[in-house]
Amino acid sequence: MIMELHATIRKPSVAGSFYPYDREQLEQQMLLALAREKDNLQRITLNRPLLGGIVPHAGMKYCAVQAVHFFEQLRLTGQQPDTVVLAHPNHYGQGPAMSVDDHEYWQTPLGKVAVDRSFAEALQLPVDSRIQDQEHSAEVILPYLQYFLKPGFRIVAVNMLQQTLQMATRLAWKVMAAQSQLPRKLLFIASSDFSHYLPPAEARRRDAFVLQEIIDRNAAGVQQAVRIHQATPCGHGPIMALMEYSRMRDPHYKALILRQGHSGEVVPMPEVVRYVAMAMVEGDQP
Repeated sequence: MIMELHATIRKPSVAGSFYPYDREQLEQQMLLALAREKDNLQRITLNRPLLGGIVPHAGMKYCAVQAVHFFEQLRLTGQQPDTVVLAHPNHYGQGPAMSVDDHEYWQTPLGKVAVDRSFAEALQLPVDSRIQDQEHSAEVILPYLQYFLKPGFRIVAVNMLQQTLQMATRLAWKVMAAQSQLPRKLLFIASSDFSHYLPPAEARRRDAFVLQEIIDRNAAGVQQAVRIHQATPCGHGPIMALMEYSRMRDPHYKALILRQGHSGEVVPMPEVVRYVAMAMVEGDQP
C-alpha cells in the first residue's frame, strides 16, 4: 500500500468549468435538464431494482440531459444505497493500475459526502490521492448523487488506469468480496463518455458495436469491439467492471439504454463526443 499524509477533504477541482460553482446555479441546471427530458423520462419505467449504471462525465452543459435519466430512475426506484462504488477512467496516464484515495470527504457546491473508508480498505487497492485530486471523471458524478439521493450515502471512487478485461474482472471480484465482509446496500456506477471527436453518424456507428455487447452482457465483447471498431469510450474498463459485477450479482441482469446524445446537439460542431446513460437492473429468473 502507498502511504500518504493528505488533507482529509477532497476539494472540487472542476467546479466552475464542468459544472457551476454556485449551488443555486448547479441545482437550476439539474432542474432544467429534468424539465427538458420530462416527456422522455415518462416513457421509461424500470420496475425492478438497479444494480448500477453507466453515466457520462462531461461538462453538465453537454451531458446532463443524458445523465439525469439514470439518476431519476434511481430516485423513482426508492433505492437508497449505503455506498456508491464509482469506477472511472484515469485521463492523465499516471499512478497505479487501479487505486483509491485516502480522503475522508469529497466536497462539491452541494456539500460534503463521506468516503466509505472501511469499504475502500477492504478492496485492498493501492492508495494514491494525488492522481484523484486532478481527475474529473468521478467528481462530476457526485453532484448528481447529492441532488437525487437522500443524504447519508457514502462513496468509494476507484481510479482505473489499466482498462483491461482482466483488471475489470479483478475489480468486480474485489467489490463482491468487500461486500461480503461489510454488508452494504451497494450501487455500482461506471463513469464513461463514449466515442470522441468523430462525425456524429460515424461516432454512433462505432458505439453501436460496443452498446450491443453491453446489452448482450458480454464484457469480453466490449473489449473486442473497442479494439476492432476503434470505438473510444474513455471508461470501457469501468463499464466492463460494472458488467462483471452485475453478472456476479445476478447472471440474468438486464442492460438498458436510457438516453443517448452527443455534444453537437448542444453546440453545433463537425466532430462530437457521444454520451450514453444505461441502467443495469435485476433480470427475470428462469
